[in-house]
Amino acid sequence: MAAALHVDLRTSIKFMNQSRNYRASLTAHLLCPRRSQSPNFASLPLT
Repeated sequence: MAAALHVDLRTSIKFMNQSRNYRASLTAHLLCPRRSQSPNFASLPLT
């Protein structure tokens, strides 16, 4: 079970890394469209 969880975690991290830029940009745009290029949005936790 621990092994399965580990594999799932790695898969989730891989997916998040692939979609980080898109999701972070979209989140920033939704939260504050006029400041979508702010350096702070990249550090927001992705849900």
